[in-house]
Amino acid sequence: MDKLEETARSAQDKLNAAAYRILVCKGTGCLANGAHEVYEALVKALPSAMPGSVELSDDGGHHHAGSVSQTGCHGLGQEGPLVTVRFNCPQRDEILYCRVKPEDVPKLVEQTIVKGGVVDRLLPVNPETGRPCGKSSEISFYNRQKRLALADCGHLNPESIDEYVANGGYKTFQHVTTHMSPRQVCDEVVASGLRGRGGAGSRQARSGWRC
Repeated sequence: MDKLEETARSAQDKLNAAAYRILVCKGTGCLANGAHEVYEALVKALPSAMPGSVELSDDGGHHHAGSVSQTGCHGLGQEGPLVTVRFNCPQRDEILYCRVKPEDVPKLVEQTIVKGGVVDRLLPVNPETGRPCGKSSEISFYNRQKRLALADCGHLNPESIDEYVANGGYKTFQHVTTHMSPRQVCDEVVASGLRGRGGAGSRQARSGWRC
């Protein structure tokens, strides 16, 4: 735990080094519709179109133009495979593409990554307005939600410890183990009112104390 902050800084620097990030949803619904094949196609297509583009987990990732990462479920599996393009630039909004197929990848890379444009036919359509949406915040499915425990789902690679640490992972655990007594931990669990997920909705504190 002594190196947690150092690890977090290093991982964040690695994330910030990318001019753009392409996030491919690998939730169950998207995988069933071919998300893995889309991911593989992007990994192969980007280096030739944009020299220096690599997977984020690559050891040489500190000096790349951009990156391709897998993510957990975005929640909109019926529109999958979902691909989100994010630019490390405040002037450019994220772009969400839906129903992406491997054969769409060359056009996606050329139009969005190389030329900075949008592939209109891959944009999701807002069912309430019938108009295409360029980003998830414009879709009613997303903008009516306030995610708490799942706030980072769809934004991070669930298999990357570095990304987890860069976004505050293990900080609470570090605080609990270095600044709180066992009694304080128990009191905090009681005060939180957390309930179990087993169906009965029992208070977590009581369930734990029974064990």
